[in-house]
Amino acid sequence: MSLGKISRIIFSVRNSATCFLLVGAMSTSAFSSASPLISRYLPTKAVVSVADLSGLNKDKITVKFKEGTGVRGGAGDFFVKPDSFFSQAYTLTNVELDLVELEDYVTLTGADFNNLFTSGEQALSQLKVMGEQKSGKELADLNLYYEIPLPPWLSDSSIVSFVNFINSFPSVEIAYLESVSSVATTDTPDFTSLQTFKAPAPNGLDVDYANTVAGGLGEGVTFIDIEGGWNEAHEDVPSLFYQNGSESQDPLWVNHGTAVISLVGAPANGYGVEGIASNALIGTESFSSGIAAAVTNAAVVAGEGGVILLELQSSGPSALVCNANYTSDNCAKYIPVEYTQSTFDAIQTATANGVIVIEAAANGGISLEDPALNGLFDRSNRDSGAILVGAGYSDRRETMSFSDAGERVDVHAWGQNVAAASYGYGYKKTGDEDNPNFWYTNTFSGTSSASALTAGVVTSLQGIALELTGSYLTPDAMRSLLVQTGTPQTGALDRPIGPMPNMRAAIAQLGGVQIPCQDYSDTLNNHVSASRAFVEEETSCLFGIYFCTTTSAFFAEGSEVLLGSNGSTVVDLKASTPGYYDEGSCPLGPDTVAPSITLLGSSPMSVTVNSQFVDPGASATDDEDGDISANVSISGTVNTASVGTYILTYNVSDAAGNSATAVSRTVNVVEGSSCSESTLADHVTEGRVYVQYSLYYTVGTSTYLGSTYIDANKVVSLEEATPGNWSACN
Repeated sequence: MSLGKISRIIFSVRNSATCFLLVGAMSTSAFSSASPLISRYLPTKAVVSVADLSGLNKDKITVKFKEGTGVRGGAGDFFVKPDSFFSQAYTLTNVELDLVELEDYVTLTGADFNNLFTSGEQALSQLKVMGEQKSGKELADLNLYYEIPLPPWLSDSSIVSFVNFINSFPSVEIAYLESVSSVATTDTPDFTSLQTFKAPAPNGLDVDYANTVAGGLGEGVTFIDIEGGWNEAHEDVPSLFYQNGSESQDPLWVNHGTAVISLVGAPANGYGVEGIASNALIGTESFSSGIAAAVTNAAVVAGEGGVILLELQSSGPSALVCNANYTSDNCAKYIPVEYTQSTFDAIQTATANGVIVIEAAANGGISLEDPALNGLFDRSNRDSGAILVGAGYSDRRETMSFSDAGERVDVHAWGQNVAAASYGYGYKKTGDEDNPNFWYTNTFSGTSSASALTAGVVTSLQGIALELTGSYLTPDAMRSLLVQTGTPQTGALDRPIGPMPNMRAAIAQLGGVQIPCQDYSDTLNNHVSASRAFVEEETSCLFGIYFCTTTSAFFAEGSEVLLGSNGSTVVDLKASTPGYYDEGSCPLGPDTVAPSITLLGSSPMSVTVNSQFVDPGASATDDEDGDISANVSISGTVNTASVGTYILTYNVSDAAGNSATAVSRTVNVVEGSSCSESTLADHVTEGRVYVQYSLYYTVGTSTYLGSTYIDANKVVSLEEATPGNWSACN
């Protein structure tokens, strides 16, 4: 550390004072009268080992300095902003010393450092100030992000040492290596019969209807796709108003990007495919400069009300567990890109400034609630504001095995059988088969197809909102609209991916049309006549065409709820979204009634040490949701290896979020055999003995104890070896 280097840093500060006065004044005025902001999520520093490098990019280190340190720089030279404020944890001098050590280390390793975001300091500062004013949430200062490109000859141990060294600085919020990014598509598509995603709900998005509504082709909306590459020469690729970044020429990226923008913006030209929002302004942003920087670049261009799509995924921690239907050999353990802190901060800044961000949930086959993800996809910890999209089947609203799932996933769309431009799996021009400008596919898949479809839906709905209300929907309002009006997921509910967008219902809500919940109590035949139910008939014959029997099965329209096989049966149906009917009656108002929960079995219970304990569980019912016993959660454990008293607590919530009053069971683990001495008649009363053919036997065994004719008052000693199993004491 040299005095000359410290002097150079301070000199840089003084020379830079003028250019930062405007930003400093802006920050002061923004906070002078505002309410306290919601604090931002702070990442946790972790010691990195060589084993952690698997699945990580080793070509650069991302560094985020703490808020208020005022670190600025670029092209290899750091300095400290003059109007910075400092906490007790670090002072101006300490920050300067950290920077000197960092510069020395960078020089020693032959590395370099640059700004992670390239939009310019004033633009990034404005995004922070304006975003905080609009959202009420504290945002990261993106000017405090830097990247340190690493030379290829640097060993893994040196890289690990470098990251841990930087994280040791008090002025550094976090330093890390980013996950490897890849195209968010699956290599295991499901080639079931193709159905159009433009069809009405419940299995379609109702795009055809939306395209007939004013603004429904995305008029007045800007859309930008973020990924690796595109074939701009394809006959069904729309004219692009914006292109930025160095595009990959890898066919995987090019085919993928072409398919995505065709789903959103392919023109209505009478051939090929047609985009959901073909009149929107379409642009592309390559992530060659880094995903976080790409998000910010695209957000600045898209502007308030614009839509950007992240068609990318990242490698997750190796400790992630694959879902049971996706074998470890096939499970890639990919996760959404906002797992990386800089990308999260860039997305949160974009959404805070009114830009809608659509993000693929990734094809990792894992749960976003997996403990290995450290709660980073728990909204109570942090929420980027992006709309996270999972993949469902094209013929049923059920989570596909490769799709990531969890409560953080907002909505889903088709993850298979989607027709789009490129690839050539469905069509190649005769005589010009090798020309990718005329390729089409009917098997575009993964969370890639799902998020592209959702991006098209959102772009269309923004155009309609602009036409109906004169303004764009905010990111929060759009996300809520999709969730509230979407068609519910019906399968694999243990792996939630949210509802599928229902554009007709969303448009009705946008236009102020209240969809009343209506009750219909009538016979099944009358329900069929009124299009509230449908019937499926199956004819079976014996001896060829003789002795034929036709059976009928009635289902609620728009759902898979079996109502019965007798047309004269009276059932109660309710409708709360157009064309969708379900069993039950409409609530009189908001559901505020909590469910009830009942213990099964006794409390307290006794179990002998080192024996097996079988929990009888609990049942739960709700006035709206019916039997919700399957949703009962249990906290607490019973350790049968250790004598003691254990408490199990049972609780449940209904669909409206009302929680039941918790109930508890006391389980006593006792030493050895516990004998109960009593008459046979009293043992029967207590459930330890039963009577069959006037003979007494211990419960759970065939041990004969006596006859009711002469032995009812006989005293015997019994022990409970395992719950519900009694035998004579030794």
